[in-house]
Amino acid sequence: MQVLDFVPRDYIQKKLARSANLLCALLAAVVVLVLTMLFVAMGMAEDSLKDNAKQVEGQVVQASKAIEEWNRFRSERAALLEKAEKGARLLAPLPRSRILAEVVARLPERTTLTELSITNEIVRTVEAAKASGGAARTAAQAAKGKTETREHEQTRLRLLGLAPTDVEVAQFIAGLSAAPYFDQVELSFSEDQSHDHCVLRRFEVVFFLSADAYRLLLASTVKTEEGS
Repeated sequence: MQVLDFVPRDYIQKKLARSANLLCALLAAVVVLVLTMLFVAMGMAEDSLKDNAKQVEGQVVQASKAIEEWNRFRSERAALLEKAEKGARLLAPLPRSRILAEVVARLPERTTLTELSITNEIVRTVEAAKASGGAARTAAQAAKGKTETREHEQTRLRLLGLAPTDVEVAQFIAGLSAAPYFDQVELSFSEDQSHDHCVLRRFEVVFFLSADAYRLLLASTVKTEEGS
């Protein structure tokens, strides 16, 4: 049986071609739209990262300024305290009898002092130079080895004494080391010495007044005077 086709084959092929072209155009449009949205999203993300980087950079700058101000405040405070302490020493020097009383109070039994000298010395210390440009500049200066020399006054005490044995000498040194008034207590020597047909230990101890000694001793002196 013969089937008659009233639709030309050329028409059908053209229709299919148009449908394929339309589908390809739609797919191309979808791809372009997706790529465009992706580029827009990437641009927004990049702008957001730049804004965050600027905020972080601003916070770092503010933190550096705060650290610089804090370091300057500490330096100024230390300088003012040092000037105030020097002025107080000039106006009301600490009685040496108070220092001697604190030393004698820590002498063990059967231990005596034969000599005590108190001298003021200027001590120079070398410290790393403080930078005014933040932590980065401080590290750069430290790498270059820049230093600054500072001077401060220390009260040095040197005493000689006699003790029955080295046990009393060790107790005396321990007592001085534990006292808040004294610092850097060191035994220079300990040797035998005959005294009234007895063998005693002759020793020398060198130490310094601590940084708070003046304030503590002066406060205790004031309390003693008020109590009396």
